[in-house]
Amino acid sequence: MSEETPDRSGWIEHGHGASTIPTQQGSKIRASESLAQAEPSIAAGRPTAGQLLLALLVALVVTAIWRKVLPMSVPLCCDAKQYLTMAADPTRLVKSPYAHRILIPDLTRRIGGDPQLTFDRVSLACMVATGPLVYALTRRLGSVHWVALLAMVGLLSSRAWVYYLYSPWLTDPAAMLLVAAAFLAIVIGWIWLLAPISIVFAGVRELFVGLAAPAFGWLRGRLGTLRAGLVAGLLVLPGWLVYRWIVNTVPSTEIPGGGGLKSQTIFGLGSWFADRGGAMYLFAVMIALSFGCWWLLAVMSLRDHNIRRLLWWLIPVFGQFIFGGDWGRFVLYAFPVVLPAAALTLQRLRPRVRAVVVTILAFQLLTPLLDMAPAERMRLNNPGPSVPVTVVLMAVTAVVLVAFSASGRLWQPQPVTASSHDDGQDARRLT
Repeated sequence: MSEETPDRSGWIEHGHGASTIPTQQGSKIRASESLAQAEPSIAAGRPTAGQLLLALLVALVVTAIWRKVLPMSVPLCCDAKQYLTMAADPTRLVKSPYAHRILIPDLTRRIGGDPQLTFDRVSLACMVATGPLVYALTRRLGSVHWVALLAMVGLLSSRAWVYYLYSPWLTDPAAMLLVAAAFLAIVIGWIWLLAPISIVFAGVRELFVGLAAPAFGWLRGRLGTLRAGLVAGLLVLPGWLVYRWIVNTVPSTEIPGGGGLKSQTIFGLGSWFADRGGAMYLFAVMIALSFGCWWLLAVMSLRDHNIRRLLWWLIPVFGQFIFGGDWGRFVLYAFPVVLPAAALTLQRLRPRVRAVVVTILAFQLLTPLLDMAPAERMRLNNPGPSVPVTVVLMAVTAVVLVAFSASGRLWQPQPVTASSHDDGQDARRLT
């Protein structure tokens, strides 16, 4: 199955006080201003091999910098201890659902060496590899080169992402890589790849079933609701069959089939939430410490045609909340929607507004450092000093966007765009 490449005609629709730029009318001054200020449309779309290599190098450098400044946690309990136990000795029983996330512990054991070190290297490789996939996804959804690079760095420097460099003995880095690969497959028209991806994903994390949601949203306009739902379900069916095989064959300390989830759901965590300020407080913290200002930018591009089609992914992402209290880590899985949407907003802003917003985003990149000092009080997995700082940065971003929007100077005029067909040929059209 194939799908048309992203429709970027939505670029010429602006928000408050703006209108579509006519293609055959308007003054020469306005036309020249449009061509001078707007990003060239040919710069968005399919990245070149050189650009992908640059994205990989940037991801490697950013990851190396954070690894250098971060201490390493001591995996004495919780999820990390469960996975390392599986990697060191597969005969030892651990709790479900951890016992069913067998792929990365098994890979660690097969590679050999010290389980902690090998597991760390596997997670590190997954995190670096996710970078260029996110870059390519952002490009295919309409962003230009430098904006897509910035969005990628924003993800790799987000507080929730940096946590996995501090505690790499988890399956989330591999899951993030698979999510990025699945979304890229969807938007470039290789949606059939979701079947093999779901098979691998089934041994990493149960979220693999959620891939049916963006697949359904992407296909719905072309196939209709019923057929799109059927196709989306079939795409993740191989993963479901593999997962059921794992549950029925891999022993755990809980009854196979999900009995171990009962005590870990939100319904059994009432006192846990109360001790941490309540669910609403944790929800606000989750927003601030996952993507921060990127959330505000993303909201402004949710009407983009292709972003709307992928919003179905947020249902399984937020649906994870009923299974635990690590909301900051759970919501990080929204990155294939949040970052491309935010990147679209960023490149549509007028240069002066964009410069201010980019400066704010640069400050946000550094906020994880606030939760690292002193090292013995590391708070990357709990609300720390970066919470109020990020909230202030979000407030400043909101004020800047509202102020320029009210004055009619928020959006830059856009030229006629071009979209690319799957065969690689550009088809230029008037909008």
